[in-house]
Amino acid sequence: AMLQEAQEKILNLQTIQGDAVTITLTETFDAIFSSMMLHWLPNPREALQRWRTWLQPNGSMYVALLTEGSFQEWRDLCCSADLLDGLWIMPPADFCNGLATHTKQEPISIIYKSAQDFIQHLKRIGAATPRPDYKPIGKNKMEKLLASGNKPFPVTYNVLYVALTAPDNI
Repeated sequence: AMLQEAQEKILNLQTIQGDAVTITLTETFDAIFSSMMLHWLPNPREALQRWRTWLQPNGSMYVALLTEGSFQEWRDLCCSADLLDGLWIMPPADFCNGLATHTKQEPISIIYKSAQDFIQHLKRIGAATPRPDYKPIGKNKMEKLLASGNKPFPVTYNVLYVALTAPDNI
């Protein structure tokens, strides 16, 4: 659905649906865009290096992703209740040093009505899968945790914007 929406908004946009880690492409592109998905991959730097080889000479890649420190308010709430949060570990902001042409870090704060509203938001956008080592805490503990959160509940997203160019060896 996201690809279809992008195609409706941007004329002549070529989209590709596939697994970002394993997809094999033989063609190259003028530009590659990725928004808010790279942080879900097991090795974001490796993915960027691979994607970069798909750029045509003078091609560019633009990526936005979350980095460590994101969701710190939720992590702190869980810690205060002596519980582990199930959020994925985000890459450090310097994960692409030496690879990126330009980076810019921007903290964005969003205020939710409650901690429960924040968790429901994650589910709505498809970010409901906990990290692999997470053990669910159970309904009662979760309800207690959600009730103990501040109202409103602010959440910080540390967004890293990355620009890369085609490798020199094309």
